[in-house]
Amino acid sequence: MTLVRFQNIMSNEIAKRAFISRPPEPPASILIGDPQKTVYIGTTKMFHVPFAWTYANLTNPHIAIVGITGSGKSYFIKTFLIRAYYVWGTSAVIIDWAAEYKPWVKQSGGTI
Repeated sequence: MTLVRFQNIMSNEIAKRAFISRPPEPPASILIGDPQKTVYIGTTKMFHVPFAWTYANLTNPHIAIVGITGSGKSYFIKTFLIRAYYVWGTSAVIIDWAAEYKPWVKQSGGTI
């Protein structure tokens, strides 16, 4: 059984090959949707395609935010909650062991 097979290829043949191809994307109506019903998240890092969180399109509307220290998780959560409040009038329960969100919640008019 051969796992690796070498090929004799000329450099002009390599130049014709597509090494990175853009994956198919959903239609714009799914990525963004009606601004009155969606929360704009941002753009994708690789292709800069805008996308939004649309509650109506989700079967199970949960979000997990993960990242290394300093990557912007807290900033994202605060921004998302403010946008969700303006779009849907939603509220949130924040479990915050380090009291990092306390000043922000007070400033936003929330209850501690």
